[in-house]
Amino acid sequence: MKRLFTTSLSILFSFSAFCQGLIMNQDEFDAMEKYDPTEEVGFASGTMPSSISFRKYTPFPGYQGKTSTCTGWAVAYGQLTTQQNLQMGITNVIQRSARAMDPNFLYSFLRKYSDKWCQEGTSIEEAMTILLNIGCKPLFAKPWIECNSTISKEDISLLFAKPYIINDFMPIEPTIEKMKILLNKGYIISAGFITDDKFMSEATVKTGKWTFSGPLDPEGAHAMCIVGYDDSKYGGAFEILNSYSAEFGDDGFVWLSYGDFIKTTFQTWIIDIPGFRRSGSCLYGDCSSNYSIFITDNGDYYEGIVENNYPNIYGTKYLKSGSFYVGGWKNGYEHGSGLMYDIKTNKYYNVAFKMGKLVSFEDIQGFASSDDSKNIEELYNQMNSKVPGELVSPESQDYEDFINNYEMSEEPLSSPTLDAPETIEKTEAPETQDAEPP
Repeated sequence: MKRLFTTSLSILFSFSAFCQGLIMNQDEFDAMEKYDPTEEVGFASGTMPSSISFRKYTPFPGYQGKTSTCTGWAVAYGQLTTQQNLQMGITNVIQRSARAMDPNFLYSFLRKYSDKWCQEGTSIEEAMTILLNIGCKPLFAKPWIECNSTISKEDISLLFAKPYIINDFMPIEPTIEKMKILLNKGYIISAGFITDDKFMSEATVKTGKWTFSGPLDPEGAHAMCIVGYDDSKYGGAFEILNSYSAEFGDDGFVWLSYGDFIKTTFQTWIIDIPGFRRSGSCLYGDCSSNYSIFITDNGDYYEGIVENNYPNIYGTKYLKSGSFYVGGWKNGYEHGSGLMYDIKTNKYYNVAFKMGKLVSFEDIQGFASSDDSKNIEELYNQMNSKVPGELVSPESQDYEDFINNYEMSEEPLSSPTLDAPETIEKTEAPETQDAEPP
C-alpha cells in the first residue's frame, strides 16, 4: 500500500522541512498524580507477550510540515484516531485514514492568535483538555481548516466534534514496564520526547531507528504516539507513529530502544474514550438518530448524521473494497454534492446525486452551487493529503466512463437497531505482534 500513498512531496528530505512544537511544562507534569497500571491485578513483566503492534489500526502517517503542530498530530490524528479504530476493529487502510481526526482542529484552539504561521508549540495537557471539553472533528467534516484557522462558538465543526469528547485523560510515569502494560490493555499512548541531532539524521530517515547519542536539545521537544513494542527488535524497542509522512523512517514510524526511551521520554498520557463498540452492527451512537457509526450487512460502513434510522444531511460511506463517498444524504440516499474515491482507479470524482441517482456533469452544472464546488475542492485537498489520488475533470472521458459504470443503490441505506448497547472502556490485546481486539 505504500506505493498507493506516495506523495509528490519529494521529502527525502531537507532536514529543515520539519518542525516539532511540543511545550513540556515538565514541573507541572511531575507534580501531577499519575495513573499506575502496575497496581492492577493480571499484568506483570514476566507474563506479557514479547511484542505487540497496533500499526494496522493507525491512520496513514501524516505530514505536519513546517509548522509546530506535533501535539495535534500525536493526540488527535495519532492517539484518538487509532484508539477509535482499535475499539471498532477498523483495519482497512483507506477507511482508517479517511476517517482520521483533524490535528489542526486541536491546534487552532490552542495557538496564540498572534502566531499567524503556526510556529509556536502547545502542550499535550492543553490538547487533552480540548478533547475533554470540546472533542475533535474528523477530517472529512466541515469546515476544512488550516492550523491558523479561527473557530467560533457557532461553528458547525463543534457539532461534528461533540461525539468525540473523551471521558478522561491520565498522565503516566514513563517507564518501560508501564508502557508495555498499557499497550497490552489496549491503550494508545501520546508521549513527549526531547530529541537530539540524531533524530533528523540520515540513518533515522532511512530506517526509522532513532539512536540517541545526546545531548538533549532543549529546542527539540516533540510529541509522538506510541503504538507498540518488540523485545527482539534493536534489543527491545518501542514502535512510534511520527508526523513527518510515510517517507520518513519505517514507513512513517520511529523505533526507539528501551534504553533510549528512558533517556528521551519525559511525559506519557492515555485517554479514555466513550461509546465505541467492537461487536454488533452499531459501532457508535444509537444508530437511529444523531451522529452514529454503523456497519451494514455487506460489510460497508457509514459514519455521520442519522435521522429516523436513515443517513441524512451529511456523512461518509466506506465500501468494504476501500472506496468511499463523502457528502450529502437524504432519507438514506446519497443526495446533493459530494466527493467519491474509487479504489480501483485510485482517483477522486466530484459527484452529485439526486436521491441515490448519480447525475452527469451537465446536470451538476445546474445542480450544484458555487459554494458546493468550493466545498468539494477544499474537501478534496483534505482527503488527498491522507489518501492521495488524482481529482478527475468532470469534462473528461474518464469521468464519463465512471458515471456510466457506476452501480446505483436500489434501496436506501438504513441503520441497524442498537444491537450492542454495552460500551467498551478498555480493549484487551492478545499475545500477537499484529494485535486485534478479541
